[in-house]
Parts: sequence; structure tokens; C-alpha cells
Amino acid sequence: MVRKIGAGIQIPLIVTLWGLITCLQGLVTSYQGLLATRFFLGLVEGALGPATVLYMSTFYTRTELQFRIALFLSTICIAAAVSGLLTYEIIKLDGRWGHPGWAWVFLIEGFVTCICGLTGFFILPSSIEKAKLLTDCEKNFLISRLQVAWKAAPSLTSPTTPIQKYPGKSTKAQICDAFKSPHVILMSIAQFASTSNIYSVAYFTPTG
Repeated sequence: MVRKIGAGIQIPLIVTLWGLITCLQGLVTSYQGLLATRFFLGLVEGALGPATVLYMSTFYTRTELQFRIALFLSTICIAAAVSGLLTYEIIKLDGRWGHPGWAWVFLIEGFVTCICGLTGFFILPSSIEKAKLLTDCEKNFLISRLQVAWKAAPSLTSPTTPIQKYPGKSTKAQICDAFKSPHVILMSIAQFASTSNIYSVAYFTPTG
């Protein structure tokens, strides 16, 4: 989808929907409603990471990308460190306007997320060519170095259109190869094991 509609639209849309669904979690009145909002939240949340990595790959070469991805993933740790303190203060709004404290957490954090998502529509360029902060010379330089990097990777198909318009279209064969890749399989197992441990602690640690 990122290749079809552009990251400048999809990523802000994902973030906006993420915030909207988070707000709706603060308004649910039944367990079934909570499950429904969590389901749709998972849909949009799961799309953000891959879309962001693919988006960054249109600006940076493969040798530069790892550090940028590491910075992106490190924001999860920063958010986890700050969110607890923020939640502690928001819960003190318990009873305001008829909403319990936990509902205010979803409403406020979801609203802020919506604002960030809507802002992204105006500041996030879909491609190097559309980056307003870059001069024409800088744009041409970035495009040229990315095209050189693609040509230096024999396992990848060099795009026929400018690299900033996203490289090619994924084929069924490429998708199947990705699922059969030992690198993908091992990383998936490691991610599943790591995430299972983290969320087991998050969900089952006593809070009171």
C-alpha cells in the first residue's frame, strides 16, 4: 500500500486512525466493544512499523538504514519510560465529566495521536522530490546515490522509475521467497519470543 498511495498519505493516515481508535477505547461500555476496538487497533498498529521502514529505505541506503531503524525502534523504549508517569497523572481525572480515569488515558493520548497524524499530512513528504526542505541539487544527489546503491545490489531489481517513487511492485514470487527466507523465519521467531515475554510482564504484573 505504501508503494501505491505513498508514505506521505499512508503513514499519517495510520497514525490518525490509531489515535481515533484509541479514543474510542475510552468510550466503550462493554467487553465486546473493547475487543472490537483492540482488533482494529492491531490492524493499524501492525502496519506502521513496516510502512516506516519501507519509507526510510527510499531516503537512505542499506548501509545507513540500520542506524535509522534502531533510532525508530528506540522510541518504543522512550515511550514506555514516559507513558507510565503520564498515565499516573491522567488517571487523577477520574470522575471528570462522567469518565473513569482509565478512559481519560485513552481519550487524551488518542487525541494527541490524532493531532500528530493530521500534522503528518502536511509535513511528511511522500518522496525525495516532494521534500520541501531540500534544494533541487540535494534532491538529485540523494536520488543518484540511491540508484547507485540499487545497482550495487544484484539480488534486487533496479527500479525503472525514479527510486523516490518506490522500487517496483512486489510480485507473488518475491512474497513467497520472503516467507521462505531463513532470515525472516529466524527474526520472526525471535520477535515472537521477545514480544511474548514483554507483554506477559505488562499484562500480568500486579498493579495494586
